[in-house]
Amino acid sequence: HIVGRQLYASHQAFDGILKDQHQDGRTSTQACQYRHRIFVYQLADDDNHTDTHHNQLYHLVESLHRAVLQLLVFARKRVDRGGRRAHNENLKKYLKEKNADNDISILEKAFELADSMHQEQKRKSGEPFIIHPVAVATMLAEMDMDMPSIVAGMLHDVIEDTSVTTEEMKEMFGQEITYLVDGVTKLKRIPTSTKEELQAENLRKMFLSMASDIRVIVIKLVDRLHNMRTLQYMNTDSQITKARETLEIYTPLAHRLGMTKIKWELEDLCFKYLEPEYYNSLVAQITQRRDQQEAYIKK
Repeated sequence: HIVGRQLYASHQAFDGILKDQHQDGRTSTQACQYRHRIFVYQLADDDNHTDTHHNQLYHLVESLHRAVLQLLVFARKRVDRGGRRAHNENLKKYLKEKNADNDISILEKAFELADSMHQEQKRKSGEPFIIHPVAVATMLAEMDMDMPSIVAGMLHDVIEDTSVTTEEMKEMFGQEITYLVDGVTKLKRIPTSTKEELQAENLRKMFLSMASDIRVIVIKLVDRLHNMRTLQYMNTDSQITKARETLEIYTPLAHRLGMTKIKWELEDLCFKYLEPEYYNSLVAQITQRRDQQEAYIKK
């Protein structure tokens, strides 16, 4: 009975997995051999089903399951990587449509590095971490930032969160991109807890003084904006801390740089987490009025 259930589960798994012709050839071949041998045992006469026969069959099924598990792991990795790559393909397509002369080979190189170095990391939402740097790079592209800024957006967490060094990045991507990435990394290391000696105004001045290239601040603002957009996956205390920090430091920076759209969105997101009751009340009122207006227009 146990062997029968395992065999059925294995066959069901194979029906889906082996449809993909790009699986690991050695594992697939080995698994198919196990399955063939099991079928041979199944077709044997019932009178010949001795204890030895059953033991051999059971061990074959166990071997089959191990092969199936290997295939499943391989298949999941391919699916995850395919999903991550899709976001980068959308970014490349957007850049090509905007300007056919854009050389996106360096962006592809940056994605490959970031994807491999962040491979084991996950966001609080459970999504692969690479989703975040790709989103930051995409937002920078939509703001018409130059290619070094977009590539730096893709790589902005690599030096801080992985084993890649500044020197290694300089060899791969050059001085300009490395400077931008290193600048964002240094900004992240500034303590942002509000104390007497580190008031919000002093922090803003420190940010501006440390970033001699204004693109560093822009990348950092976009990084914070995407993190605020996904803040719902953090606990309440972290949401309040991040929202207050954003309102005191990052929103005024966006205002000083004339980045009004980012400033407004950051303020709205901060309001959502700092004053949830008022925020939800306003959203409900706006929705109700919009419905009334749409109904009036239809009439």
